[in-house]
Amino acid sequence: MDVYLSFDDGIQSGTKQVLETLKANSVKATFFLTGSFSNHYISQDETNFLCCLKDIYENHSIGNHSFSHANEFYSDYYHKGLKIDNSDLRRSVTDDFKLNKNWINTYLARIFGEKKINESTLLAANQVIQLGRLPGRNAWRINPAIFNSNQANFLISIDDVDTKQEADMLFQDGYQIFGWHEEWKMKFELSSDTRSFFKQNIETIVGEYNSPNWDLHSMENFKKDRLTEDYQDLIDRMMTKRNSEKLIILMHDRAFRTGYKKNNTNISPEISIKYFDNEREKLSKMINTLKQYNARFKTLDKFY
Repeated sequence: MDVYLSFDDGIQSGTKQVLETLKANSVKATFFLTGSFSNHYISQDETNFLCCLKDIYENHSIGNHSFSHANEFYSDYYHKGLKIDNSDLRRSVTDDFKLNKNWINTYLARIFGEKKINESTLLAANQVIQLGRLPGRNAWRINPAIFNSNQANFLISIDDVDTKQEADMLFQDGYQIFGWHEEWKMKFELSSDTRSFFKQNIETIVGEYNSPNWDLHSMENFKKDRLTEDYQDLIDRMMTKRNSEKLIILMHDRAFRTGYKKNNTNISPEISIKYFDNEREKLSKMINTLKQYNARFKTLDKFY
């Protein structure tokens, strides 16, 4: 069985822990990066952001997950485009993906030099196929022949509610659009907090809308957006599909963050260690359990 580990919404708190765990277990993954969340992380720890992006580029695969993540208003995003200010100016989904590609490539060029980065595509060092994932939707647009010339030339097309036009356009722009088969379940309180923020403050926002820069290590937030099930629950669901040749697992970087941030006086290390110092160990146990079932770990650009 081929297993494809995929992580959404990075680079953010938790990405470093995920990368360290993957390295310790000699496993590669696909990271679907989001510009707005990454931008928030830069304001907190630019050095760590650059180190994580360098690691992902050199050792894993990169996917485009939009710049805005729809500001968590998914239905409006797919029906009308992203509302970006109080004049009702909109940014299309495809333009949101282009903005994300350009934004990430700017930082890749800063790390590796402009001559090494092809600004027309979003690719890691050993990657030749562009990957995309729509925020908040399990949609697919894949042509196996793009991955392997020996494969049949046909389109795998699966839509989730309201994504047909946008998925088609991104596919035409050169992306292979991936959803997932299983998700490691977690809470999404910060998504609700973001929607509430916009609803409460929409009339007073000046200029372009930006999602709130939540401190994921604060006393208020460090328990939010955490896993709600053990790794074995995920494994058990996967084993019901063990006859499948390929399984894509969806996870989110921030679910694996530690609860304690150095010099944060609002939270004691004793509390964070008690509750959330072993999140990366859960990921490691999941990986090693799958290895016992002879799983082969691959990145999504090697799907065929």
